Amino acid sequence: MQAGQLKILTAAVKDVDAALTTFEKNFGFALARRTTDATTGSSSAFLTIGKAEIELRSSASGPVAESVAARGEGLFQIELEVDDLQAAHQTLTGRGLRSAFETEGCGRRVLRVDVAHTHGVPLVLSQPA
Repeated sequence: MQAGQLKILTAAVKDVDAALTTFEKNFGFALARRTTDATTGSSSAFLTIGKAEIELRSSASGPVAESVAARGEGLFQIELEVDDLQAAHQTLTGRGLRSAFETEGCGRRVLRVDVAHTHGVPLVLSQPA
């Protein structure tokens, strides 16, 4: 299994607007798009960097909110794009790694790798739907 490219680096933040202002002002990033999810109360701002994106995400509940409460703002997950998500899952399983499929919006399928196999780095593999 070979990851094709870095897709999204997600940062969990308390306030998307404040984080967006910081990245725009201090680093010159421009907003590519914004999304909201009414079911989780989450809000995201996406900044393009090469072919990848930095996602600044906040949420009133769920994993992002729990991450901010437990560890503060910072890295939430790294997403790598693969050509064949099912084959990647089979390869990981064959190597004894645990992973689970998740429902993810934005037109892609997602496989979350257990952090026990990534030295604690939250890693997801994705494939366009």
